[in-house]
Amino acid sequence: ENPQARAALSAARDDYIAYHLGPTDGRAAQRIAAALADCVAESR
Repeated sequence: ENPQARAALSAARDDYIAYHLGPTDGRAAQRIAAALADCVAESR
């Protein structure tokens, strides 16, 4: 169990929800991609 990965996934989920519920300038999508990439890197 990796608390940092859990927190990153939680933040990514929140950003993903916000991305679909409201207008975005693209930063949310970039944060989602970065957070998921970090989680993948940490899991290796």
